[in-house]
Amino acid sequence: MSSSSSRSIIKVFLLFCLFLIPLIAFDSNSNLNLENQCCSFDSLNQNFYIVSRLPSKNFKVIEVVVTGYSSVPWETDSDPFITASGKRTKIGIAATNFLPFGTKIKIPEIFGDQIFIIEDRMHPRFKDRIDIWFPNSWQAREFGIKKTKVYIL
Repeated sequence: MSSSSSRSIIKVFLLFCLFLIPLIAFDSNSNLNLENQCCSFDSLNQNFYIVSRLPSKNFKVIEVVVTGYSSVPWETDSDPFITASGKRTKIGIAATNFLPFGTKIKIPEIFGDQIFIIEDRMHPRFKDRIDIWFPNSWQAREFGIKKTKVYIL
């Protein structure tokens, strides 16, 4: 076999590995189960994330009501894009009154392996609820109210 034909075979193999296998693996109609793989797909933002699937032994599981909020004046105070801890709002911010600032949580039944950080507070009447920040009020309303397990990391 000549060196040019072996190079062609290698090129075809590389193209197959780089383009076709990812397309098959992430096709929504595919029968492959990605639950235990190293990637997560965020259908809301159409992004892939590399996630850790290593089990953690140091967490507490609680069942609470989870709601959504956004940075609109009727849901926040006078500066809607600054959290109670002084941080700027972004994806991954959560609010609650029963956990300290900086606490990391996961809500796997809803968000998979995404980690949220408690950086905001809620109205004092909500003592056992977690609020997830969304970029707009439509997404927060669409999220609704859900009772689910939350992992405190």
